[in-house]
Amino acid sequence: MQPTRPLVALLDGRDCSIEMPVLRDLATVAFCDALSVAEVHEKVWREFHWCFSHGVGNSGPRAERSHSGHHVVHDSTRQVRAGPVQAAAAAGIWVSSISGACVEETADSTISLVLNLYRRTARIAASAVAELGSEYGWPISIDRLAELAQGATRIRGQTLGIVGFGRVGTAVALRAKAFGFEVVAFDPNLPDGADRGLGVSRADSLEGLLAAADCLSLHCPPTAANRGLLSRRLIRECAKKTGFYLINTCSVSLMDELAVAEALKDGTIRGLGLDTPDGSGAMLAELGLNGYSATSDLEGSPAPRPQQPQLNIMVTPGSAFFSDQSHLELRRLAAEEIKRGLTGPLPAALQFCVNCNGVEGGDRPV
Repeated sequence: MQPTRPLVALLDGRDCSIEMPVLRDLATVAFCDALSVAEVHEKVWREFHWCFSHGVGNSGPRAERSHSGHHVVHDSTRQVRAGPVQAAAAAGIWVSSISGACVEETADSTISLVLNLYRRTARIAASAVAELGSEYGWPISIDRLAELAQGATRIRGQTLGIVGFGRVGTAVALRAKAFGFEVVAFDPNLPDGADRGLGVSRADSLEGLLAAADCLSLHCPPTAANRGLLSRRLIRECAKKTGFYLINTCSVSLMDELAVAEALKDGTIRGLGLDTPDGSGAMLAELGLNGYSATSDLEGSPAPRPQQPQLNIMVTPGSAFFSDQSHLELRRLAAEEIKRGLTGPLPAALQFCVNCNGVEGGDRPV
């Protein structure tokens, strides 16, 4: 009797052209084209041996619906959260998370958010398009420019505080220094001396980091220990009196959303750049910006809601990891991880497994 070929499911998307050449001799590959975990058919959880996704399931695999020996490969920086991964380990399900191919993209996107907030670029650009042919016309008057660019700040000499100094945090630091930032990092897991070779200062605490930072960028995993890391107390007691810019390309769970909303309204947070896959509904609702668009506060441009205060906010949907190059590389790496699992001993053969020995760093902050 012929042995049954392993079944591999692509949870989101239809294109298997990258994966098939790697896996076709070892397994049967099929796609689900789902937009969320809820849309994945029960049959997949029951029968497929391996699942991989580009974004669906960032909250972790459905351990309670999957048989032991079912494995999940997640191929983006949309990090799987510790709780579901720990549950998967208990159910005998190995989870691999592949993100190394996205380090440059995430760092580039972080700096892009920083520059847009400091220079008010998105607002000015939107105005330039919206006001063509309007009473303002071109060239724009200095008074109108001063109105649109209010709060624009020179970067040289500003201090960028980085929370979490791993691969992305380090890449952000190198880019930020080229723009003239002084860089200070906080990461209790950072080996002694790792900061000095990069010309980066090291903070002893989050409180000390926030007290020094003109701009704060979060680059730590969304573990249970890191939930609410940027708290109301930190914002109120430790931030500079002149305020600070906040960048978060990891997870909304790292910050107290309502406290951030309040700080945006009173100017303690001078601007927010947010690129997370887990939404920001509570914060945007508090700000009255559900349905917010980059041009909603510009005179003469379409607004889905009545005109809002001129808050310096950029929100993108967890897209910081993406480029044409990283997307293809992630898919290839995910397929190769599955191939290792199909041909070698588990879990030892897996290069990117995050729960082979429990959840790495799940009980440690940052």
